[in-house]
Amino acid sequence: MKMIVGMDSFKGSLSSADANMAVENGIKQVFSDALVKSFTMADGGEGTAQTLVDGMNGSTVEITVTGPLGTPVQASYGLIKEENLAIIEVASACGLTLLSKDQLNPLITTTYGVGELINHAFKNGARKFIIGLGGSSTNDGGVGMLQAMGYEFMDVLGVESEMEVADLVITGEGRIDAQTSMGKVPAGMANMAGKFNIPVIAVGGSLTEDAYNLNHHGINAVFSIQNEPVSVEQAMESERTQKNIEKTVEQIMRVLNISS
Repeated sequence: MKMIVGMDSFKGSLSSADANMAVENGIKQVFSDALVKSFTMADGGEGTAQTLVDGMNGSTVEITVTGPLGTPVQASYGLIKEENLAIIEVASACGLTLLSKDQLNPLITTTYGVGELINHAFKNGARKFIIGLGGSSTNDGGVGMLQAMGYEFMDVLGVESEMEVADLVITGEGRIDAQTSMGKVPAGMANMAGKFNIPVIAVGGSLTEDAYNLNHHGINAVFSIQNEPVSVEQAMESERTQKNIEKTVEQIMRVLNISS
């Protein structure tokens, strides 16, 4: 049995790679001989730069910039020197994960640090920019960012080619809701899988009532990884999230094993 795993990051909790590993561990608990192909995924938020850098053999540049509240923070961007290309996440300089719950206030946070990332990348030779806008803690309109922004989907990991002979696709993100069908990672995975009539299962840290509408948009089933009432802070703990993904996927695999 061959399975494709492509999880988005669980914002503020797990990276795409860690979420993929948890899914793979859950699969192996039931189908120890399964061929699992995992791909790091991103849709403009956390992990976008690293995903593209890894796929394009680039490097990561770390610098100190102005954070969302004006204090210095460590940020980074991806650099593909051969392409004169910089890959920047606004989340690196002004992301939600840089602030505590009490500090969240879009009226006072700033994207100034994003402009500093752009300036540094320009001095490093970048003349083309991919800027991921997800995960921002501010809505200041991008003050300080002097370069034009754009979004481009890049299939750098060969996911689609691996799907041709796959039996199942597993994807997911931190919160599955109506927006999931609007260009998010699970929707992209479902669109590719649909070309080959491969079933898709999505797992999420939480599900809204409208998440079940995804059953009509290429995702065959959706599951929440939560198994008991907990606070949001507890639900987002990395160790808990990784364990819950693994256990949820294991139970899904057990159901599949019964049917087979």
